[in-house]
Amino acid sequence: MADTETTDDARDTRAAKYDGLAIASITLSVVGLVLAAATWAAWLFLIRSAPLRLYRTAWLGLDIVGRTVTYVIGSLWFAVLPVGVLAIVLARLELRLAPRPEPRAVARAATVAGIIALLLALAGAFVFSVRMGQAPVVPDQTGDGA
Repeated sequence: MADTETTDDARDTRAAKYDGLAIASITLSVVGLVLAAATWAAWLFLIRSAPLRLYRTAWLGLDIVGRTVTYVIGSLWFAVLPVGVLAIVLARLELRLAPRPEPRAVARAATVAGIIALLLALAGAFVFSVRMGQAPVVPDQTGDGA
């Protein structure tokens, strides 16, 4: 009887040690998912639509305000990448190390949300890199047409 109680106590102690992993992973993955989706919304609204076109100039493509907004929005995608990876790692640790099955649903949901956040951030980082990698089109200002 004493061995059973000792084993249960050891199991509870070990379970308590890993209780926070599922909560941390779901929190990180949801924050990453919301940040990635909000960054996409900002990119589509500000960069691809009319508001930033007011700041465009003929020879720079974007002036300093437009470039700053573009770089800040683009950097948010790169900030989401480690958040998504960390959420996935914490969820996988929870699934592997937790001795009881209760937090498994939370850890699985965190894994899925972290993967979605990571994919959104990767797509956004790719779009940002391609857009910023393109040289601005400079019109011919010499007047000779050549």
